[in-house]
Amino acid sequence: MIFVIIPTTKERRPRLEKCIEAIHKNTKYPITICTYEQEEGCNDIGWVKALHKMLEGIDGLCFCLGDDVIIAPDCIEKLYETYEKLHNKEEWVVQPYDLISKGELASLPFCHSSILKKYIYKGYQHNYSDTEFTAIMKMKGRYFTVEDAIADHQHFTVGAKYDETYRKTHELGTIDKQLFEKRQTNNFEPKNQ
Repeated sequence: MIFVIIPTTKERRPRLEKCIEAIHKNTKYPITICTYEQEEGCNDIGWVKALHKMLEGIDGLCFCLGDDVIIAPDCIEKLYETYEKLHNKEEWVVQPYDLISKGELASLPFCHSSILKKYIYKGYQHNYSDTEFTAIMKMKGRYFTVEDAIADHQHFTVGAKYDETYRKTHELGTIDKQLFEKRQTNNFEPKNQ
């Protein structure tokens, strides 16, 4: 079983529907789709907090998506098949080839929930959490891009509407960047417990 984890917001329900539609259309493997809709005006904003809330009840293989991502046919199958071939697979993250970062950033990680719980640092709101996660996994030699597993990240930087969800996370970018720079000088310590 693969858990497909998708944090979202109320205003993004139409985008979430398209994301889920593509998952069902383009996936043959058994999956469980988990969504977490963040409440407007709460202090629990951000992808990282939503992710960790969803991970509380999960012990298994996960694929983290944004509600602004459309996966291509067999994306999940290709990620899974690559993951299964890895030695000590529970220690690895595999990343689809997304059309923004070209697979160089773990913005859509496919890995065991224990890796996400440990290495997606809870101090971030949204920005730079994937940058830190990528750096850690690359330092460990445990990062692999599956170039034929395609994900279309329909982000505002490539033409999507700049909505309230983007605005809120974009606003927090400076704070997250400062945290990243501080943690980078300390080799990204401490890790989540």
